Amino acid sequence: MPKRADTSKAKAKEAEIAVRREQAIQLRIAGASERQIAEQLGVSPKTAHTDLMGFLEELAQRNEGRANQVRALQMLRYDRLLVALWPRLANAATSDELVKLIASAISVLARIDIINGVIPKAPLINVEDMAVTVEGEVHETKVLTIADPDKLRGALEALYEAGALPPPETGGNGASDAEIPEGD
Repeated sequence: MPKRADTSKAKAKEAEIAVRREQAIQLRIAGASERQIAEQLGVSPKTAHTDLMGFLEELAQRNEGRANQVRALQMLRYDRLLVALWPRLANAATSDELVKLIASAISVLARIDIINGVIPKAPLINVEDMAVTVEGEVHETKVLTIADPDKLRGALEALYEAGALPPPETGGNGASDAEIPEGD
């Protein structure tokens, strides 16, 4: 009899996850963030994200049309976020503000990559929180590190060639103002 009990527990757990995933996607469609979904459902943000992605995967298998509608809605939202971020990036008053805005843009772009299935095995750019002490005062900041400069350079070149990014401005010596360091 233990097998039957294990099976019914597993089925109950699957049913619980299915209900939670349905609740998560309904909240997302209503405009809730993953953090808000996690709070409302009493789970971690990672679980909320996993539930949303799991729901979308199941939905795609069962009903490609509805999954595409949800993806299109998400893309519209992310596009609006990028449109709002872009002018702020161009007009950032301080380097700290610029780094924070870049981190926000990268986060939105990463979500777009997830929706579109364009997920690299390892990120090209990492954003990390860092505490820096200056004259005895602790300042919180973000640090951008380039994981693979050659891959990033190739990705940027492809975007320039496709017209998705304007070509980098060059200084008097022909070098880009924002060069990517050479890989090892």
